[in-house]
Amino acid sequence: MNKYMGKLFKKLRLSRGITLEEATGDYFSVAQLSKFENGISDITITKLLYALNAIAVNLEEFITISNSYKQLFFKQLAIELKQAHDTQDIQTLINLYNQEKNLAFSSKHQKFHALNSIVIATTINKLDSNFPVSEIAKRKISDYLFSVSQWGNYELFLILNNFPQTETDLLISITNEMLDRTEFYQNVPENKMLVLKILINSLNQCSDNNKFKESRKFIEWIEELIDESDLYNKVPFLYAKGYYQIKLGNQEEGKQMMKDAIDVFHKLDCFNLEKLYKNDYIEMFKEDI
Repeated sequence: MNKYMGKLFKKLRLSRGITLEEATGDYFSVAQLSKFENGISDITITKLLYALNAIAVNLEEFITISNSYKQLFFKQLAIELKQAHDTQDIQTLINLYNQEKNLAFSSKHQKFHALNSIVIATTINKLDSNFPVSEIAKRKISDYLFSVSQWGNYELFLILNNFPQTETDLLISITNEMLDRTEFYQNVPENKMLVLKILINSLNQCSDNNKFKESRKFIEWIEELIDESDLYNKVPFLYAKGYYQIKLGNQEEGKQMMKDAIDVFHKLDCFNLEKLYKNDYIEMFKEDI
């Protein structure tokens, strides 16, 4: 930990009117926290977590503030990537691709930037099939994933942003592994959201390839994990279930579910999402809604 973290903790503690004694409780000494706040010595992560809890600041908030309100490198990239994809801004995606490609040669985190560049190339390829993504590059993503025993936020970011370039059988394997390999991280709300989104994408791809056994299994997993208030995932899940019904032969029921999902996006003023899903529907059925 750097000296700034101690000063930041002190500032947050004092802003809440909490004493050193209240922040340390019976867990560790006031002298240890005081030395940390004044940049004399560090404290262990378990003591920091205890102290942060005592001043009602979560770890992610503390790390973000201590990093001058900058997101972790891949989280900021994920935000920019999603925005550019949703608005179909290919030039921004190409700029991001070139940025990560350059960092793959110059940064201390070369491996991660190289993986990021593949993810961005995959995203561009979804919008412009003339932008190439090699089979070797695609394999680097899955090779990395299976080299990691526990998948956290970064690994979920890689999986989510590598659709639909992942071959269906490999995707099924990765999705099956995901719930086991995210065991330690799944209760983190952000990770749970990503897990659900990956399951929904896997459901779509399995339905598209008539893998109905796997589709049913993914539906069961989603229904077990999803919360009633989780509109962010419930609406795409409704659309995906509609597509699944169509593939089963229930044409009218499925189309109505897909239309209902698009209508919810409209009512929630999610106009970019409404446009994306509406265009998908029109392309699929050659009819306007």
